[in-house]
Amino acid sequence: TDDELDVIIRHEMTHFKRFDVWYKLLLVGANAMHWFNPVIYFMVRQATRDLEYSCDDLVVKNSDTEYKKRYSLTILKSMRKE
Repeated sequence: TDDELDVIIRHEMTHFKRFDVWYKLLLVGANAMHWFNPVIYFMVRQATRDLEYSCDDLVVKNSDTEYKKRYSLTILKSMRKE
């Protein structure tokens, strides 16, 4: 829907404005250089999760409850396997 598209675009634009792609590139580089180290795999997974959570927090910051609910439902809908 248009509301879901608005939520997704806001989330992705927040990643863009924070230059998260460069952090992800650094993580991919570390993973490529240290492919044999299981600690790096754990670090990359945790860092990726933290990037997503911090982006979510920033998107819903200063938003009303209705928007936060819409945002949460959009995330849940995107995670659902069909």
